[in-house]
Amino acid sequence: MRAIRRPTRRAVLLAGAVGVPMLAGCAAPVVTTREAERDPVRRENLGDELTLIASYRAALTARPDLATTLTPIMAAHEDHARALAAGLPDPTSAMPSAAPSEGTDVVATLREAERAGLTMRTSSVNRASEGDLAALLSWISSSEAQHVALLGMLP
Repeated sequence: MRAIRRPTRRAVLLAGAVGVPMLAGCAAPVVTTREAERDPVRRENLGDELTLIASYRAALTARPDLATTLTPIMAAHEDHARALAAGLPDPTSAMPSAAPSEGTDVVATLREAERAGLTMRTSSVNRASEGDLAALLSWISSSEAQHVALLGMLP
């Protein structure tokens, strides 16, 4: 008779690491108002998301031919911003202070902005004081990694 092998801890962790990014687009973690008010990391990342949205709006004005690709990405950033703003007493205080600069290569500019956002979100996970915010930032960073890949396929 052959013994049934139980999965090792390493196998379970690896499966989770592979599976979580695939589920990243399903739903944002729920955050309470009390948690949102205590963590300035939320405001920083909200401001960056709002800047990204402004960059996509400017890009759509400059390159309306890319609307099919850029509009859904911009909508994802709007979802990110709503999730980050949830529970903040004054989410408008995170509004970007300057308009995004317009580059000659709109796609390259967006790709670089997405990479910078991905880096910010990834480092912010370690600075988040609440687990739900860290989970939210992880969800957003996995989405932004997909945006970088999509933008890399554009002409």
